[in-house]
Amino acid sequence: MYKKISFNDLEIQKLFQNFYIIPNYQREYVWGEKEVNQLLSDIYDAFCDNSESEYFLGSIVVCRSRESTKFEVIDGQQRLITLSLILNNIKRIYKKNDEKPSSIESMLYSTMITEAGETENSNIIEIQYEGRNVLYDLYQSDKDDKINPIMIEGLPGKTIYDAHVFISDFLNSSFSEDEFSQVKKFLGYFLNKVKVIQIETPEIGKALKIFETINERGISLDQVDLLKNLLFIQMQRTQFQKLAKEWDKFKKSILGKKIKEKPLRFLRYFIMTNYEITKDKKGEYIIREDDIYDWFVKNEPKCSYINNSLAFVRKLQENATFYMNLLINRYNNEDNLYLENLSKLVGSGFKQHYLILLAAKEFKNKWFNHFVKQLETVLFFYTLTKEAPRDIEKRFASWTTEIRKIEKTEDLNDFITNRFSNELDMRMKVFETNFINLNTANIQKYKLKYILAKLIDLIENLWEGCSDYTPIYQYMRSSIHIEHILPEKPTADLIDVFSNGDTIEYDNYKYKIGNLTLLERPINTSIKRGFYQNKVAEYAKSKFYLNRSINKLDTVGTNTSINRISKLLLSFDVWNKDSIDKRSQMLLDIAKKAWVIEKYEEYE
Repeated sequence: MYKKISFNDLEIQKLFQNFYIIPNYQREYVWGEKEVNQLLSDIYDAFCDNSESEYFLGSIVVCRSRESTKFEVIDGQQRLITLSLILNNIKRIYKKNDEKPSSIESMLYSTMITEAGETENSNIIEIQYEGRNVLYDLYQSDKDDKINPIMIEGLPGKTIYDAHVFISDFLNSSFSEDEFSQVKKFLGYFLNKVKVIQIETPEIGKALKIFETINERGISLDQVDLLKNLLFIQMQRTQFQKLAKEWDKFKKSILGKKIKEKPLRFLRYFIMTNYEITKDKKGEYIIREDDIYDWFVKNEPKCSYINNSLAFVRKLQENATFYMNLLINRYNNEDNLYLENLSKLVGSGFKQHYLILLAAKEFKNKWFNHFVKQLETVLFFYTLTKEAPRDIEKRFASWTTEIRKIEKTEDLNDFITNRFSNELDMRMKVFETNFINLNTANIQKYKLKYILAKLIDLIENLWEGCSDYTPIYQYMRSSIHIEHILPEKPTADLIDVFSNGDTIEYDNYKYKIGNLTLLERPINTSIKRGFYQNKVAEYAKSKFYLNRSINKLDTVGTNTSINRISKLLLSFDVWNKDSIDKRSQMLLDIAKKAWVIEKYEEYE
């Protein structure tokens, strides 16, 4: 016989005559001070305005548990637990005033008759995830000093305990110690006039579907929650525990304590890098945060989350682990130099490159490293040509299918040529102009230091006659400073000599890329802000040839690597506007050798 969905209008007193299970696949208790105080304030204000009027609190969605006579809570656990904590705090006030709280206690824990006819003690609310002991210890204790502090560490134990404290503070501030009679009236109102609609469904799938459509008070569902519910809707109850364990692995992967990342960004990138995406109304291959759930609903055949939900969640978890490792510059469980260098360029705020790196998840090691190196060059060009991050993401999204289909070296090189090389070709003129005009006012300091480090690194490798890809961080340590050859804080005499006293012109030149280099701290400290003639001899003491060459170019033998690199460099007898302009052009020429797109065969 078909069972319909039922709606029961319950006072709080009747609500807590039932027994409830909050399953471990549910999101933990997460209400904070704002949500708890809002709920209490609404009830208290309604009580003060008219204690005879009813107050509707909202709804909860439940399904009768097949294993017991308890209700499984699908939606409303945040509210239900908070209501029980309110009852527990009022129970404490009763005890403090030598009033028997047995009626209140029966709404927190009681006895029940099982289907086998056995009597057993049971909490009214049975929580199946971690943190439940905090709630139960609060039920049983009269003072907080009896609560084990170890249990309160982390979610959800801490949030449950914090909610208890918020409620205690609210009640203590609302009712003075000599107003116990008012507390009793408030309890009467709370239990008999505050109502909840309990929606009971015969099947958990229907309950979860209702869960999606109800606007609950407090923290609303996001796309990750809805995806979780979508999976559980499709599952047989016998498979719930297995799926819950796999989902927990995924959640731990994407919500690591040490790595901060938006789960919704990962889900967007997961979809765009693992499945065929059709163009949206704007002609873009983009999935936006608000579209994540709808995309999964409409594309089940691509994902198979109904027929093989466990495999789908495992795929989620594997991608999440890979993605989160990218954020800390790790690949195949090892620190990755290529990712590390790339991070020095983009910093921590730029994330769009993870979209195509996730698409390259199945690349063999050498391919992946080469791919990241080429990507670094592309992103450097984007940086100097002021490409908007949103436009970069749209472009990368349109490339993911091509990347996912790369199976041979020829495929990889075709992509590098058709995509990466083409991006540089289109931007070369703007890149050259912007590089020449680089200064400390139009680029972040860490990016400027990255640029100077890459230039020094290239010269060092050429000096040694090798082409190794080396770690940039060795040139970006705090012991290496950005040196202004024309001093940043000049004397008046220096300004007179350089620009006839024109401070604006002086300032324009002192911040140009041609006037900057990276210099070891001891040398940088010793030269201070003197004239070029007094500083240049100190540059000769630097371990970096790019600095030493400012004073004098080295020559060794004939057609040696040192001679060849010296042809790229300039030395200067004087330091004036012409010198800075020439050195800016020289650094551009070096940059075009440091950031190049290369086919994979060149590294085999």
